[in-house]
Amino acid sequence: MVDTCTIISSPRVHRTFGHYGLSHSKHFHHIHAPTLAHLFSLLINPPTFLPWSTTCLVVVENIHVPLEIAAPRQVVKQPSKTSSRPGAATNINRRFTLQAQLITQLKRIASLYNLAVVVTSGVVSRSRQFNYQNQSSQSKHGNKPVHSAVLVSALGGAEWESGVTTRLVCFRDFAHRHGIVEEKEIDGDRQDLGAARFIGVVKAGGRRIVDGDGDVGVTVAVTINDVSP
Repeated sequence: MVDTCTIISSPRVHRTFGHYGLSHSKHFHHIHAPTLAHLFSLLINPPTFLPWSTTCLVVVENIHVPLEIAAPRQVVKQPSKTSSRPGAATNINRRFTLQAQLITQLKRIASLYNLAVVVTSGVVSRSRQFNYQNQSSQSKHGNKPVHSAVLVSALGGAEWESGVTTRLVCFRDFAHRHGIVEEKEIDGDRQDLGAARFIGVVKAGGRRIVDGDGDVGVTVAVTINDVSP
């Protein structure tokens, strides 16, 4: 596992592996990469002390954090007499270039060692235009398109999308919006799912299964029973 932001909790790792009777020193390796330079160094020159021949999964947590530091999405506007902002366009181009290089190295690791690569990232808000089709919505909003904010992945672009095979989104929502009763029996215990956690499928097998940004396909409710370290 490679974490780029928050250092993983060692007691939680010990407890998790101990629950399954496994040794974390043999089955789990942790590397901290606080900057984008550290992450690229790990991907371009993989550490030789890791058992790549027996490794089946690499997890990169919060991959968007070092990218936001190296190439932020928004450039701080400096006082200037001119209205043009050449630095913003340059920064966006640099961000897309770094994303392309990053996904290329991740794909190389997956292909070279025949393993799965899972990355987690945050989300950003994006304005989206909705065109309502039903009569009730048209009577309320008229024929004018309605703009609304949706949450999308913090990483994007054609190069990045072409390298991502599967995308899942984790979110919290009210259970009744997804056709789930307020209470559900899980492992013999009835638990309140008024505000439940969900995992939704956005992309599978290299193909998007939703139409627009912010949409979620098949959703599955999940429950976290124990979060103590």
